[in-house]
Amino acid sequence: MPAPNNANYEVEYVRTLFDEFAPSYHLTGRFSFGLDDTIRRKAIDELQGKPANICDMMSGSGQNWGFIKQRFPKAQITAVDFSTGMNAVAKRDTSIKVLQECATHTTIKDNCIDAVVCSFGIKTMDREQQIAYCHEVLRILKPGGQFVIVEFSKPNGPFRLLYHIYFQLILPLLLFFAGEEFRHQTLLQAYVEAFGNVNHLKVHLENSCQSLHRITYFCGLVTGIKGVK
Repeated sequence: MPAPNNANYEVEYVRTLFDEFAPSYHLTGRFSFGLDDTIRRKAIDELQGKPANICDMMSGSGQNWGFIKQRFPKAQITAVDFSTGMNAVAKRDTSIKVLQECATHTTIKDNCIDAVVCSFGIKTMDREQQIAYCHEVLRILKPGGQFVIVEFSKPNGPFRLLYHIYFQLILPLLLFFAGEEFRHQTLLQAYVEAFGNVNHLKVHLENSCQSLHRITYFCGLVTGIKGVK
């Protein structure tokens, strides 16, 4: 599978990709047989204490919101996503402030957020954009604020084989029978392959956090980092 080129990481290209992908994006979660939601819930459970306000970065169609509300029912949620299409299909909730902005440059004030969560968003960023995103997360977090970022990654061991079988055989068949195009999912797998895992982000953030830990789910199928500013 060809690796994404520089043009595939340009903001307008990725925005258009998700605008087109938005109507069928829910199928990705449905055809993961619950794995997608399990990981989102586990990531949110990594947050400690009772954050009063939480920012869901690259919030997509709002799939994290229900889990955030369940875990932190009194928290105020701010969602950030640059895709018109994704924001349009997100479940509308007047208690959630949705900002249609790029996650690397938001209008959120400095030092005002208690916790940031990001699920499956950073793979469509190149390394420079990922670093800019991490700086933005640290900028908006209060001192002592916490963050958790998780992303699909290239797994090791037996999960590596299952990963390829799922993406190259099972998912295309499911989408075919559902009458959906597979182009977007194919490109997303290419982004995952190019992303690798979160190790490079951990190295970059180590000197900017009070604490920083690597997260691994399902033998490396998902990797992440959680930390405290």
